[in-house]
Amino acid sequence: MRVVDRVAARRSAGGPPRALPAWAALVLAGIGGVASAAQSAANGELGHRLGSPPLAGVINNAVGWVLLLGAWRFVPSMRKGLRELWRGWRNGRRVPRGSR
Repeated sequence: MRVVDRVAARRSAGGPPRALPAWAALVLAGIGGVASAAQSAANGELGHRLGSPPLAGVINNAVGWVLLLGAWRFVPSMRKGLRELWRGWRNGRRVPRGSR
């Protein structure tokens, strides 16, 4: 059974989603820190090679948007969250009901 199916089954059964173990959260935080530093270095190098730091920033943001759009396409919880935000904005609420 896929992880997504197990999480969906657990939620439909009424149980809360399982919390991430502390060690896994620390590992993910460390990976995020290393990735952030690597991205800064890559952006600096890209700006140097292109001769235009602003262009490197535009490319960086464009690639980030493409990755987010790809994740949005394949991650159902992201689609649901964006739908809730859109409905809240459209109805004049600032925070979706389930987020309070």
